[in-house]
Formats: sequence, structure tokens, C-alpha cells
Amino acid sequence: MDKYFCAGCLRAWHVGHIMDTCKGCRAHLSMGWTCPDLVRVYGATIRTYGKAYFPALCRECPPPVKYSHTRMDMTSARTYLDHAPLLDGFRAQQHELLDTFEKCPTRSCWRYLDPDVQRHLTPLDLRYT
Repeated sequence: MDKYFCAGCLRAWHVGHIMDTCKGCRAHLSMGWTCPDLVRVYGATIRTYGKAYFPALCRECPPPVKYSHTRMDMTSARTYLDHAPLLDGFRAQQHELLDTFEKCPTRSCWRYLDPDVQRHLTPLDLRYT
């Protein structure tokens, strides 16, 4: 069964609560996440797509990754998604979001990518392309 956060989760986080019936909310909170952390990592994706899948039920909060205007090589991120032990829903959603970012590498598309995926993107050296 795939695990994801929904708009109800996002509404609760915005007022400093979690949905008590949501296993994902409870598990992330038990790993030290705060409501602002949840909004930062998952909020943009939920607002646009209605749900945000997470890679594992229990996961430490990843630090933010700064957006770069340079073109990115997607190879390492795709390898990470294909081979890391991730939940299937997260893998599929992040592949779609990565495809979108590849076509439109804007700050708004960057925000939809999970920080663990962002961390696997590498800037292209345009001197050699």
C-alpha cells in the first residue's frame, strides 16, 4: 500500500497540528519533524497535485536544497529513484515531477521535487555539452 499525505494533512500542518488518523503524520512526527518541516517538504506538491507520496513511513527530515539556475543532469536522480529502497508511489510521483522539471527547470517546478531527489541532481558543465 502506498503512503501519501493529503490536503487534510496540509490544512492541519498549517495550524500546527497533524491528522491523528494519518500513519504518515504520526510516523514523521515521531522522527522529529515539525509542522513547518512537513509544509516545506510536502506542501507545494500537495497544493498542486492533491497528494504527496513519501519515500518511507519513518524518515528523518532532509535539509533544504538551494535552487540553482544552471541546467541539471538528471541521471543520478533517476538512478536513485530506480534503485533506492523507496515506496512505489513516491518513486512514480518523483519520476513524473523530475520529467516536469527537466522540461521546465524553474524554481516552482524545483519546489515539487523531494529534497532527497534534489540532492541527487548535478549541475551540467555547459562547456562540455
